Amino acid sequence: MITIDGGTGLITSNNRLQLPANSGGPGNVLQVKQANTDDNHTSTSSSYQNLDELNCAITPISSTSLLIYHYSLQFRVYDNGGADAKAWIAISDDAGSSYLAENYHRIYDYGNSGALMDIGVSSYAIKTAGSTSARTYYIYTKLQNGDAYEVNPAASQNVSAVTIMEVAV
Repeated sequence: MITIDGGTGLITSNNRLQLPANSGGPGNVLQVKQANTDDNHTSTSSSYQNLDELNCAITPISSTSLLIYHYSLQFRVYDNGGADAKAWIAISDDAGSSYLAENYHRIYDYGNSGALMDIGVSSYAIKTAGSTSARTYYIYTKLQNGDAYEVNPAASQNVSAVTIMEVAV
């Protein structure tokens, strides 16, 4: 049974709120974009490198919307014979000219015999769209200390992903 509340204008069907697609009401998710990969990416670079398999594009419906970007990566950082292994992950929406968020992942071995850390890592950034122009979000990674880092160290057994949600305000 479908009912319309004359006072509030809410449309319900079997006790569920039903809104037209892209209705834009505050808090509504207007669209979701995502990218994922199970490819292994290994690097020793101390400069940020783009994980292009996880580039994700969105064209906002409204310039006032919030864009919520989230990543979830399977990550490894290691040093075979020293003490310190540290790598960075950054989010950019301008191809690496600036970063919306930067996080590092580190393991330290006080015995100096080497260290390895496998960990699922995630972070997010929230930004007002500002316009309805298309934009791409990027993940960058770099090694600060240690021998190397890897994304999806178990290759096809790991999956790393990014998600962008546009939320009406």
